[in-house]
Amino acid sequence: MFRQRCILFAAFAFLSLSWSIAPAGAITIPDTEANGNSKGSAVVAVNLDDDERLELIHANIDKGRDPDGDYDWITYHLAKNVEDRETAQWGGMHKVRPEPDNNLGKKTTGLGAAAADINGNGVPDLIFAWTDAPGSREDRFRYAVAFDVSVSEGSDELSIDRWETYYVDLDLHETTWGAGAAVGDLNDNGRPELVLGWGEGSSPSDGDGVKERFYIICWDLDENGEYSSVDDDWHPVPFIDADSISGHDTRWRPTGVGLELVNLDLDRRPELAVYSAGHKQEKLSGHPWYNSYGGKNVYQVAWNLNANGEPQKWGDQEILSDGDNTRSNGGGLASLRVGKYTRDML
Repeated sequence: MFRQRCILFAAFAFLSLSWSIAPAGAITIPDTEANGNSKGSAVVAVNLDDDERLELIHANIDKGRDPDGDYDWITYHLAKNVEDRETAQWGGMHKVRPEPDNNLGKKTTGLGAAAADINGNGVPDLIFAWTDAPGSREDRFRYAVAFDVSVSEGSDELSIDRWETYYVDLDLHETTWGAGAAVGDLNDNGRPELVLGWGEGSSPSDGDGVKERFYIICWDLDENGEYSSVDDDWHPVPFIDADSISGHDTRWRPTGVGLELVNLDLDRRPELAVYSAGHKQEKLSGHPWYNSYGGKNVYQVAWNLNANGEPQKWGDQEILSDGDNTRSNGGGLASLRVGKYTRDML
């Protein structure tokens, strides 16, 4: 756990000085044509081998592509021993399902991922989180812990010792968009919390106005990754500012959410960094649906979370792009250090 925190802290050190981001352009991940029906996206930076350089994991929810059934998969690509953004070598696509259930569900939306040493044995564990609608119920979060994750020399496939999977006992609404996950000890009792974020709202044809974003906290994960309690109240993320919206018939839909917990300002309280991918929707005259256009990637920081997970204040929204992700499905956030002098967010 201590090593992972050091990695995240170093990766965000530049933000403690500038509190802003300079986008450096997109990284294209190869060999993704097989999961063209993906919903949700996540990215993790973690050290999985004996090398001091980080590995990057990019994951998606793959919707119903299994030839033997119609349950969804997690698909991922791995880049090993990353030194800089230009030379990251991505491996092929691999598919996993959490055991022993061996399914994610049939109505999955969004994907979040985070790395931590949950069982305290010094080997990284990965958490994957998504929303699902069990039976006829409203959406709920579900998360799976992959314990003791490693990667062998010459391989681009993750080795996972065992899985544990849990539903979060809190109803969301019937329509959720995106999912993000972050792990950290918020109440300083030595056990990690799992922070889960999502976009919330009705379907586009319901015409009930804007979409919003929230996060909840699953408290005190035990050594098997099971939480002891969950917030009843949803913590709101400030709405995307007014230049993204033009009246009731135009609204911004968050289609992806990424979270990261890290200390940016060098005090004793962590920050929650929130990334959202999305686009504006304008209602078409005479039709019950909306036209999507004007994609935006938005980044924002909740400063100095207290022991209840509430921020002292929210920072300004940083728009990372405008108009180039009209049909995005998912988004993730990870901190890392690549190169000799750079500190980056992916």
